[in-house]
Amino acid sequence: MERLEQAVAEPSVKPARRRRGKATKTVQVTFKVPKEFLERFDRVAEAVGYDRTEAIREAMRRFLEESERKLRSAPESAAQALRQVIEEGIVAPLMRLKEVKER
Repeated sequence: MERLEQAVAEPSVKPARRRRGKATKTVQVTFKVPKEFLERFDRVAEAVGYDRTEAIREAMRRFLEESERKLRSAPESAAQALRQVIEEGIVAPLMRLKEVKER
């Protein structure tokens, strides 16, 4: 029950950090991914000069930029565009990993 309470509690806010002269607040995010996926992610991130946190932040930033651009450019098909970004960028690689794992 304690884990459930922790899961639904507000995210902890870390102390403000200085970035370009502005204080920013950060929150800690916890999620589960397949072990092999994370190992592969870490290898690629390191190969391009990122640590895991930096790589996840960059992936989130790119996801937001691309999704917001699509939402602005085609408001009538915004939901469809967002679903496509999610499926192609997040779901599809996980499904491929699952298929490989099941073989």
